Amino acid sequence: MRKVLVVEDRDSVRRALKSKLGKYKVMEASCLDEAVKALSGDPEIIITDLSIPKQADSKTDRYENGLELLNRVREHCPSAGVFVMTIFSEFDSEMIGAFNKASQLIIKTQDDWLTPLVKKVDDYCVKLDSSEEIERSRQDVIYEALKKEIVGDSHAITSVLKLADKAAGSDATVLITGETGTGKELIARRIHALSSRKNGPMVTYNCANIPENLAESLLFGHKKGSFTDAKEKRAGKFAMAEKGSLFLDEFGEMSPAVQAKLLRVLETHEYEPLGGDDPICSDVRVICAYKDLKQKVTEGKFREDLYYRVNILSIHLPPIRERENDVILLADHFLGVFNAQYFGACSFSVGCGEAIKNYPWPGNVRELKSAIERAVCNASGEPVELTASDLGINVPVGSGDLPEGMESVERKICNSLMDNDFNLDKAHSYLNYLILKNALALENGNVTQAAKRIGIARETAQRWKKLFIL
Repeated sequence: MRKVLVVEDRDSVRRALKSKLGKYKVMEASCLDEAVKALSGDPEIIITDLSIPKQADSKTDRYENGLELLNRVREHCPSAGVFVMTIFSEFDSEMIGAFNKASQLIIKTQDDWLTPLVKKVDDYCVKLDSSEEIERSRQDVIYEALKKEIVGDSHAITSVLKLADKAAGSDATVLITGETGTGKELIARRIHALSSRKNGPMVTYNCANIPENLAESLLFGHKKGSFTDAKEKRAGKFAMAEKGSLFLDEFGEMSPAVQAKLLRVLETHEYEPLGGDDPICSDVRVICAYKDLKQKVTEGKFREDLYYRVNILSIHLPPIRERENDVILLADHFLGVFNAQYFGACSFSVGCGEAIKNYPWPGNVRELKSAIERAVCNASGEPVELTASDLGINVPVGSGDLPEGMESVERKICNSLMDNDFNLDKAHSYLNYLILKNALALENGNVTQAAKRIGIARETAQRWKKLFIL
């Protein structure tokens, strides 16, 4: 049921409107002060007389009070539909619309003006229902796209997705941690898309390298004349994110002064624009991201009280090297995306696939994505079998494009060391086996040439061949 605020000083008119608006939840106010308080109830539609008293016991109606109410509506309920009733024909719709784009003017001198007013409210709600349905469909498309962006079936990433889906069911602040390039913004967008705020805006703000005064203005907005270049009023990120989510990336880089202001906003759900005196109520879900905010606190570079305030729900994104075989799934996904985007026909060589698995990817998913996009783009649409060098990655010895089997040497040795099952003689034997096997393959089975290639006596090569049943 949609909420409608009726502002009218005459009881009889308010009762008549409430009766005709029976299918809506109607809130009433008889003066400016009551109406301003009622705005905290988030009405979706506001019907107000232009000439209203400032206080309930006042005997004087003034149109200036109605204009002040329109100003307050623009600040507190910018998306509300507004219907202004007046007997003053000199006020035109264009003038009223300057306060709110959804405003409509109703001249009360017309006969039976209540019926057309209610008809306009009904028509407005039909359009609102339609636009909200379109927005829901848009959000569904965004969510489906986000699901495709977050690729992987490892335990590490499925655990993260479960936490994100759980966080979406709450309105608590969320702190997402993890190395650069792990996909923190994607997780934030997933939380928003699954939350009850999904039909509201998702606003992002990067806290890094922003001067203190500018950061306050960008986050909380400013009034005209609040500083030298403030030539007009400007809404901040919190106002833009009203009824939605605000994603604060690089959160640990926020200046101490802005940290203090943000702490107060999170505690009181109110903020004051630069140069403003009246607090503005805020209905915004805050999601923060930083690589290691606890370390910042330990170093004395971030407020401990703010850290605990934002760390209500915590999600840590693992680096790609800890996500088992997800790197291959991601690589295949990005290869398909960029082949389609650049009309390519690229594939990965066997050695390249091993190189992708063994490379540490310090830039994580972002680095992998960029490397594949660059390689596909450089292929210029030709059917190229990509190698590790095409991706621009330095592969450790024992992996990548080395001959068959060599890439597993380092892995087997590491596994045996971790399992306390390392045997130096076995390691030597396995290495000798792989070396001779590949040398014989290169020399078409000729033992003499294979021995020369690897620098051992022919007799030794014969002995190894017999020992390893090659």
